[in-house]
Parts: sequence; structure tokens; C-alpha cells
Amino acid sequence: MIAFVLAHWAYLLTGSPAPLDWGHAARDALEIFLPLVALALLLLELERLRLLCPQPRHLTSNLLVQDLSRGDAGAGLQRYRGSHA
Repeated sequence: MIAFVLAHWAYLLTGSPAPLDWGHAARDALEIFLPLVALALLLLELERLRLLCPQPRHLTSNLLVQDLSRGDAGAGLQRYRGSHA
């Protein structure tokens, strides 16, 4: 059932005006969703491994990474430049 739903969803995503061909739609679903699922699983694994690793000893670079992850690169760069002047 899930395969049919994914195939139909892929057919709708492609916007093809042709009538639904289940074989073609299933191949499209594989090409669309498999890379997304694989990437999501890879990112989850990297996050799990990052949590297992010890934090870097250099506090300034750690703060810069935290600021970048929050989208506040300006504050992190100013703090980084100030400590390395």
C-alpha cells in the first residue's frame, strides 16, 4: 500500500499530463525519495556520532560554530577575531 501511495505521490510531483503509468511512477518514486531518505539517515547518523564525540578544546572555535548554527555568524566572527588579534 505504501508503495502505491509513494508512486502516486511521485506521479503528482512530476506533474505529468500523461495518464498514470504505475511502473514509471514507481521508478520516479525511487529516484525522488530514495536519495532523500538516504540523506536524512546519513544526517541522523552524523548527528548521533557528533553527540558521542568530545567537545573541542578550543572554546573560541566552538563558540563560532554555535553562532554559525544559530545563523549569527557576525557575532561569532567578531569574537573569533578579537581573541586572535
